[in-house]
Amino acid sequence: MVKASRCQSVAPQYLTFRLHKAT
Repeated sequence: MVKASRCQSVAPQYLTFRLHKAT
């Protein structure tokens, strides 16, 4: 459960990082 919660918190950050890199 802790891992899932952490993944959910990192998911948005990772997506934003990829978006910035893609731009």
